[in-house]
Amino acid sequence: MRTRSLALIASLAASLMAAPAMADATYTWNTYSPGGSTNSVSGSGAGNQYTFTSGSSSIKVRAYSLDNTTSATFQTATVGLYDHGLGVTYQGESTASPNHAVDNVGKFDFLLIEFDGPLKNLGFQIGWKNGSTGDTDIQAWVGTGAAGLNLAGSTACSGGPCDFTELASLGFGSTQIFNDVPLDTPKSVTGQGRYLLISGRLTTDLDDYFKVSVLNGTRSTSVPEPSSLMLLGAAVAGIGFAGRRRRAA
Repeated sequence: MRTRSLALIASLAASLMAAPAMADATYTWNTYSPGGSTNSVSGSGAGNQYTFTSGSSSIKVRAYSLDNTTSATFQTATVGLYDHGLGVTYQGESTASPNHAVDNVGKFDFLLIEFDGPLKNLGFQIGWKNGSTGDTDIQAWVGTGAAGLNLAGSTACSGGPCDFTELASLGFGSTQIFNDVPLDTPKSVTGQGRYLLISGRLTTDLDDYFKVSVLNGTRSTSVPEPSSLMLLGAAVAGIGFAGRRRRAA
């Protein structure tokens, strides 16, 4: 009887372990200074990188720019951490306000956010735009490529820096457009991936200036459900109680 009881417990535990429950862990990175998420910067000037940590998850943020044509190749730019969020300065651009924001004037600015693994429920907020009632149109792409992507590096695209038309071959999905984005308002980006690429509009109304103040995403992890653990505990207790009754009899 004891052998059958142990076998029953083992079988129940195995069935619970074979189909673990999924729990979502949501992370939010506040990308402004001071008071934002724990951050550090590596490098300076064009090609630098910021790292932000939220709980057990971190993101890396790099900046790129394009000449005012979507067929041009990506160049490294400088990502800056400001009171109201992240901004970009392309090579040779003045750092005076509002030029150090993410903008589409002179050249197109891009923020490339790399998560430490594929996330879903991606989103962002802006903490500053050029004028309280200014028109701020934003484009975003979700990417599924391998870690360490460098849009201006020769390893990502054959023959040298990537151009805009190669985003799809790098694992980026279709463009998602957000018109007239208000301040401090969550915006959700459709898709799941390791990367989020953000810029101003690339075709019309080339007058967008903004800073990204919040980034977020969700990761699913395998954990035992409380109900499953309770079921296993109840089974063990029941078998033990039945054994005591047999011994008493």
